Amino acid sequence: PPHQLSSWREAVTLITARSVDLGIAIQEVERARGNARQALALALPTISSSGSISQQLLTAAPTPGVESAANPALQWQLAVSQPIFAPQAWYGIKTADMQVTSAMLSVADKKRTVLTGVVNSIVSVVVAERVAEINRASLRSAHSHLSLIRRQANLGTATRLDVLRVEQDVTVTRSTLVSGDESL
Repeated sequence: PPHQLSSWREAVTLITARSVDLGIAIQEVERARGNARQALALALPTISSSGSISQQLLTAAPTPGVESAANPALQWQLAVSQPIFAPQAWYGIKTADMQVTSAMLSVADKKRTVLTGVVNSIVSVVVAERVAEINRASLRSAHSHLSLIRRQANLGTATRLDVLRVEQDVTVTRSTLVSGDESL
């Protein structure tokens, strides 16, 4: 194979990094956290400020003996409002927190699903390797049995039918080996 895994952690890391479902679940957690912050904003105080400056550019001619002030006028307002009783905002905050928890549980579920898939894949590969080894040993055994039966047939203690049966066993074992290797 082009890439061989050397450890269990490497397999989990590789699959976790490539899992689209897990990536989507993690992004859902971030979206739920954003919604929670928006819900919290409805219960926080609101501060607003406004200001203006005005100066009279055209003035009437000053009367003799009276000094007129040409100073600019400045106005500034600051308003703070805090909702005291906001059951809708409180409900929204609690709901948003529950959505964050739900999204985090969904991430944990996706991680378990990915882990289960990795375990199943690794176990199936290990089992296929063992089956292939067993098939090779079985083929070696069938070939040695065939050579033994042929010697017995040459010496006259076995019949041609015995040789045909063992040859058929070797053919079946060889096809099982090929199918096991393909499966691996």
